[in-house]
Amino acid sequence: KQRALGGENATSTFRTLSTGEAGKKAAQPYRDHILAALDKLPEAKSLVGFVASVNGRVTAIEVFANPALFAAERAALLDGVFLSAADQPVAAPGAPVAPSEQSVKEFVRHGDEAREERGFDSRGARTFLKKGKGVFNSAVKAAGAAPAAEPVYRSYQSAE
Repeated sequence: KQRALGGENATSTFRTLSTGEAGKKAAQPYRDHILAALDKLPEAKSLVGFVASVNGRVTAIEVFANPALFAAERAALLDGVFLSAADQPVAAPGAPVAPSEQSVKEFVRHGDEAREERGFDSRGARTFLKKGKGVFNSAVKAAGAAPAAEPVYRSYQSAE
């Protein structure tokens, strides 16, 4: 990824790419286009997450408990998605290829059905982690929340 986007560095850390000029340059066309489109949506202020895909293949799903939480993290999460997509070839010229509803549901199912592998606690939250068939799933619940409580944040990431 670093070589493809011109962000190689002596330590080979991805952080240098994600915060450096090469990463910013690679993500900028996506940022300009997608953020502008999101901001034009009538429901822009009520969004709580997104499904990201590259050439129709689901790569990430991010869901927050409310629009304010999502708004606070939206730019950083989307920049990660933009960097993931920046060196990928376009499947075909023309309109973007959206994932099917079925493929989104299957992606979530693979993450949700996996056995919990580990979790960790912080002062205000508890994180639950699962590794499903090709999908990493993490869920964050408020510290002290009931086991059946809905997470304040849920993330699904492609394991590929």
